[in-house]
This record gives sequence, structure tokens and C-alpha cells, in this order.
Amino acid sequence: MDQRSGFLWLGAGGGACFRAARRRRVVCGLDGNDGGRRLKGMKVAVSGGTGFVGSHVVQRLIDEGADQVVLLTRDLKKAWGVFPSKEFPNVDFVYFNSAVGATRKDEPLLERKLRDCDAVVNLAGEPLAEGRWTEKRKAEIRNSRVIGTRRIVSILKRNVLNGSTPTTLINASAVGFYGTSSTASFDESSPAGKDFLANIAKAWEAEARRASADGNRTVLLRLGLVMSIDGGALQKLVPVFKAFLGGPVGTGAQWVSWVHMDDVLDIVTDAIVSDSYSGAYNVTSPQPARFSEICDELGARLGRPSWLPVPSSILNLMLGDSAQLVLKGQKVLPNPNTWTVKLNNERIQVKSRVCVSEACLGKTKQARATCTKAESRFQHFHMNDSQSHSM
Repeated sequence: MDQRSGFLWLGAGGGACFRAARRRRVVCGLDGNDGGRRLKGMKVAVSGGTGFVGSHVVQRLIDEGADQVVLLTRDLKKAWGVFPSKEFPNVDFVYFNSAVGATRKDEPLLERKLRDCDAVVNLAGEPLAEGRWTEKRKAEIRNSRVIGTRRIVSILKRNVLNGSTPTTLINASAVGFYGTSSTASFDESSPAGKDFLANIAKAWEAEARRASADGNRTVLLRLGLVMSIDGGALQKLVPVFKAFLGGPVGTGAQWVSWVHMDDVLDIVTDAIVSDSYSGAYNVTSPQPARFSEICDELGARLGRPSWLPVPSSILNLMLGDSAQLVLKGQKVLPNPNTWTVKLNNERIQVKSRVCVSEACLGKTKQARATCTKAESRFQHFHMNDSQSHSM
């Protein structure tokens, strides 16, 4: 494997590769407005901003020059710790519990904070992978998404009625929208599934779509499994493999529709600045992988075997219904136009860290050559870009 690739699995065992990829990262806008502080002068609100994805989003907004970031959180103490005022003077905080309805105490302040926002990024939702799915837990998972989104949309509606300019609502969703399958492929035109997570995603999106009726541009991001070296599933898998206990769960044949954190952040930024974004988007790599392939690659990069499978029966006994998160999956593919980036007036598909998954997961020599070529183009573009900025 060419170490220049910086593919996310390499980051787990080869920190140098990951750091190299981070140093070469460029922000590529689909509107052709590459690089720069594209959010300068903007006010953006983020709910769920202390979570795994949300904290990265807040940092990206600041890096992109947002004048003010309003962080909606139910845990102000945690938020102050993650974003201390001395280091983040342009981050404002407001209490927001996405799992409960509107209250007289909270609603006026929320209205003021969201007034004249250029965009609202709604990521709030109870984590899916924490504990068994009891009936109480299922209600919390659903309410934190559906009720919270309903409140935000209602506030945006009132602000528009009171004279505020319509805003952009970027609302999280998930690939669970499509249900699960070991054989079918899903794109944005595919219908919703019928299981628990699909029903939640469908209701979640329905609440968000209501914002469009009030003139607010609405973007739905159906996120795949977000990968980053500093959190999420990858961070949990690495110590297991380092302890020689790694291996696939269940059959290992279940699909994992994943996406690199940097790509999520690029899509969020693009969706804020580009009016061409509207409706639902699958935010996933165009190269989904089988769980067993991921385990094999991770083991190889860490120099550890992927030899200890976890039987489905044990997971079902331990986790109940929530075991489906790892035992079942779906092959979700993004709209190719979403992933097309502009390099020196040439358009190629996908960033190298995503494209290189073809080679990294043992695909054809032709795929390996294609990905190496994509990587070299990115490197060439970045060098030219750096030189132009230094002149």
C-alpha cells in the first residue's frame, strides 16, 4: 500500500501516514470556491456541538472564519470545557434539551440566539450505541431527534414571521433511513425502510422538511459510519485489535457504509455556502466495505490478526435489539455529483483518502493505479495552492 495515501485505516497503525494526510487536507467546494475562509461574516448555530461529529463541525466553522457560532447544548458545563471562552471567544452557548418540548423559560432565549443565523446545523440526538434498547431508551433516541428538530423548525418559522431572513437548515439523518440488507444497494431515490431506525430517520427528516415551507433552504445529510482517528468506531476498534482480540462480528458479511470525518466537514461547509444544496444526500464513501474486510485491513495495518469472531448469539444476548447496529448493515451509495471536486479545472471523483479504499481493501490493480493517480493530483494541487498563497 502506498503510504502517501493516508487512508483512514492507515492512521490507526501508522500515525505518520494519518498526519501526512491531515497536512495535505484541502477544503474543496463544489461551487469551485476552493480554500479560504468561506464562512467569514456568517453566524451559524449548531445543536449537538459537543458530540463526536458536532465538536469537529464547530471547530471547522471557526477555521472557516465564521464570525459567531451559537452552540445549542443540554450540558453547558461540558460545552464550556470543550470550547473554553479564552480559546473560542466567538462561540456562544445556549441551553437546549432536544428531547423535551418547548418551555416558556428556554424558548425566548433560543429565538433570540437563532435570529438572523445564516445556517443552523442540527446534529442533536441520543447516541445509538450506548446500552440496550429498552422501551425507555428507544423513546429517548426518537424524541431527542424528532422533538428537537420540531422545536428548531418552529423557532425558525416564528423568526421568519417576525421579519428575519430565512436561513439554511442542515439536518443530520442517517443511512439507517433505508433499513438493512445484505444484497440491495441504496441511493437517495430509494424508499425508507421499515425497522426501528428507519422509522426514526423518516420521522426525523419529515420534521426537518417542514422548514422548507417557510422559505428555509433545507439539507438532509444521511450520514454513514463516521470514521476518525480521534473518536467513534475506529477509536473503539483499535485497542481491541492491539490486544489481539480483533475480528468480525456475526458473519462479517454485513455492509459498512462509512465516511471520513473530513469529508463530512467539507460537505457541511459546502452546504452552508452553496445554494445548490437542497434535499437529501447520502454522506458516505462511494466504496462501502464488508465488516470482515475492514477488520482484515485494520488488523494488517496494526500488525495484529483478525481472528476472533464474535458470534451473533452472544451479541444478541448482551445487547438485545441494539445488536443490529453491528450485525446488520446496508450498502449505501452517494450521488456522484456530491463527491466531485474541482482540481485545476479538472473534475475527478472523490478525495484520495476515500478513493484509495479500493486498493486498501484488496481490490484490483487498476483501482490501485487509479487511486494513486488521484492522490498525486491532490498532492500536486496542494503544492501549487501553497505556493500561490506564499507569493
